[in-house]
Amino acid sequence: MRSAKSVGQKGNRTSRAKLVRLVWAGAALAVVAIGTMIWADQVCRSAAVGRIFRSVDQIPQNDVGLVLGTGKTTARGNPNLHFKQRIEAAATLYHPAKSGTCS
Repeated sequence: MRSAKSVGQKGNRTSRAKLVRLVWAGAALAVVAIGTMIWADQVCRSAAVGRIFRSVDQIPQNDVGLVLGTGKTTARGNPNLHFKQRIEAAATLYHPAKSGTCS
């Protein structure tokens, strides 16, 4: 018959082994998740090359302009900086006839 001490020690080793496996599985999952995020970021960056402009002077002439929507204010009621910048950029593009039509 086994003593209570030997059974307790075996239980500790088993639970410790399970914990080690769980930690390794979690670490592997984290590595895969981080790798996937890095890969997705690189795909987006490469797809956006030549399509993102930082200055109005860089934007080529076009017949149509599209302003993506956003709220005028934030959820807290503050002015939305994205809205302000989008409207200013659209006006800057529209007035010197960078685009024939603005929607």
